[in-house]
Amino acid sequence: MLKRFPSLVKDCIPKLTTSLGTAGIPENAALGACTVLRSRTVMRHIMKDWDAFSSFVLAILGSSHQGSLRAQKAINELFLVFNIRYTGLPSIKYRFPGEASGNSDCMNLITQIRSLISDMHSVNWRYNLMAHRMLLLLALPSHNNFDLPSKTREEIACHFLLLLNSHLPPVRVLAAASLVLLLQASPNRKSVSDNMLHSGWSNVIASSSFKGVLNPIIQEEGFINDMLNGLSYDHVFPDANNPNNQALTMSQSIRDKSVNGWLEAFYAPWPRSRNWIDLLKGEAFVPGFAKLFKCLVKECGETVLQSLRSPLEELVVKEEKGKQCLASEVLAGVLHSDVSYVLEAWDNWLGAVLRTGLRTSTVETAAEWAACVRFAVTGKGRDGKTIPLLRQKVMDCLAEPLPSTVPTRMVAKRFDLLCVTLVEVSPSSMSTSEINLQEKLLEEALNCLDHSVAQVFYFLISALRSGRASVLTDVVVGLLYPLISLLETSHKELSTLAKKALALLKWQIIPQPHLSTSVTVLISASNDSGWHTRVATLIFLQSFMYRHKFLLSSSETEAVWNQMQKLLADNQVEVREQAASVLSGLMRGSDDKLVKIFRENSFKEAILLQKRNKTRLPENGLSLAARHGVVLALASSILSVPYDLPSWIPDTITLLAHFIGEPSPIKSTVMKTIAEFRRTHADMWAIQKDSFTEDQLEVLADSSSSLSYFS
Repeated sequence: MLKRFPSLVKDCIPKLTTSLGTAGIPENAALGACTVLRSRTVMRHIMKDWDAFSSFVLAILGSSHQGSLRAQKAINELFLVFNIRYTGLPSIKYRFPGEASGNSDCMNLITQIRSLISDMHSVNWRYNLMAHRMLLLLALPSHNNFDLPSKTREEIACHFLLLLNSHLPPVRVLAAASLVLLLQASPNRKSVSDNMLHSGWSNVIASSSFKGVLNPIIQEEGFINDMLNGLSYDHVFPDANNPNNQALTMSQSIRDKSVNGWLEAFYAPWPRSRNWIDLLKGEAFVPGFAKLFKCLVKECGETVLQSLRSPLEELVVKEEKGKQCLASEVLAGVLHSDVSYVLEAWDNWLGAVLRTGLRTSTVETAAEWAACVRFAVTGKGRDGKTIPLLRQKVMDCLAEPLPSTVPTRMVAKRFDLLCVTLVEVSPSSMSTSEINLQEKLLEEALNCLDHSVAQVFYFLISALRSGRASVLTDVVVGLLYPLISLLETSHKELSTLAKKALALLKWQIIPQPHLSTSVTVLISASNDSGWHTRVATLIFLQSFMYRHKFLLSSSETEAVWNQMQKLLADNQVEVREQAASVLSGLMRGSDDKLVKIFRENSFKEAILLQKRNKTRLPENGLSLAARHGVVLALASSILSVPYDLPSWIPDTITLLAHFIGEPSPIKSTVMKTIAEFRRTHADMWAIQKDSFTEDQLEVLADSSSSLSYFS
């Protein structure tokens, strides 16, 4: 009814909010109010009308008297719908001509919410979160016609800062995210990058509206220690015994998604670069905490750094996973802040703390420390190409040579950290020092390999994984034949590396003129004396032709077709069957002329073979491989059109069935092909069988393991 008569919504909302927020109202009335309020029509009106918005907020925050599970579930669902459909604060309409601002209405709502927060000691902790969520929405800068006084925002920021020491994990997570959003919205923050762009090197940080009120709290004795201790417990670690069943903490449980799940939408995504290496994931690393300390350093400057120094030096040597993770997040945020005090602190103590943390990190927290350095060197700006000021110092720190006496695991850890760092370096914006560092690391990495062929494979795998192998296409094409030939070598390491490289190479698009060379190389490899190499070539050729079919010239495509037809009569049965599989793939969506010629020729050859078999004369006979090739050609034609039934299929598959009496592997090919045809045409067989004559159906029934299927 409300959808048909939207004008009634405005009159209904006061009654609905009263039913929800007033004590003594029956439970069924509250449940009904929740159902109506979360409807699209009503929620749309709430997002546009200030009176309806404020009435809804106060009603949902005042509904704690509804103690039943049904009522609380309905209220949580209503709040979730509100978060999903929230589009910003509604505009405040002026009630009187000449009224200058709607600040009074907004301030009144903030005052009421803060009053409710102060009285929420005995109610469910979820209402505490909902109230702070509403408070944040009102405190953030709005595009509407009112703005809060700076003093009010400062008080709210201080309130969220103090909440970082809350005993409730969800409250701490909400406070951290809220503080980040408030500090990011501050118009007075200015980094060294901005100063350097306009006036060269400068140690000046613009005055902050929050700095004067946040610094006294940060400098309180024990505040930083208590905050770090609390945040260290707000991390999720996968269960080592059952990775699929994570031991979710209270702060990130499914039940809390309706309250804190909306926070992710306000954050810029991180990481923005590729994430295909397991080490890069860092599942317990919380980017929101790193952003919190980044914002605090940018806003409050040296005060935060000095307050963090002693606790951070103690935190990096702790053995607890949570404390190690928090230490990595604090360092990541500080290093990415780009303020002058951090540059000064790097030489004094910050660089030493990072080295200590990386050196003492355990296997369990290696991914989190990798995420730390990755966050620290992540590019800035909308496109992520602006270089952070401390990137080079961090990279130089990681590139420092290790003593020859260190364990191998330390060498591997160093290369892992350098790997995740280089992932964040954009090729188009690399500085000269970064290019020189990469060349140095490449030379060092190659020196660590003890086999010349292994060096080549490791280099090729790295190039393909980097996404920048297009500049090395000539090298890649030149290594194609050696890669395929070493797939089945007795040297296990080389065989494994060759398989990894070839698996990556299947996804690589090869442009002209190297594409013509690739076709020549693959045809040559398919003629190799080793049948394992021939089979491996054909397997690779399937994906190669799929990706390059529309880039090849007609002569190149015809050359591949001719080679596949030649291999149908190969001496090795595995090669013949793989060639038939390649031909079946080529016939799907390929040149109609080539397909038609191949299909007609294979049919004629099969007819001739059938006649020869009837004569049983030795001088008219062919080798088993040649006869098998003729049958495979028929099979590839049939399997090239799964689910469809072209007009030539009945004659072709009937002809194939006549070879059921041939010895293996011809017989097995016939049976497999007919079985596959039966499987792919089962759904439409009641209609498609009308295309067959009675004699053809009888032949198929005689060659099928299920005599009733073709009846």
